[in-house]
Amino acid sequence: MQLKRHDADYNPEAKFSKSEILNDIALAEEAMKEYRAVPAKHRRAFCIFLLLNLRPENKPVVTGQYKPLSSSELAADKPASFPRSRAVR
Repeated sequence: MQLKRHDADYNPEAKFSKSEILNDIALAEEAMKEYRAVPAKHRRAFCIFLLLNLRPENKPVVTGQYKPLSSSELAADKPASFPRSRAVR
């Protein structure tokens, strides 16, 4: 879904059918429903996991043009550069 969002934001030639969009909305709503059913302490741990990039071998979940920041980039205290968007701190 993240790749579709990126395509919709940055690809002026991207096209999506209404049924595809409605299906994606239903999937997102179901995912949020399941997320809310998880105990709060586990939701907090999941958010920390994402924020601190604690993935095995520091590999991103979705491969593509973005990569996790290195420790030197984090220590530099400067915004990361992302194609066609501004980094938000």
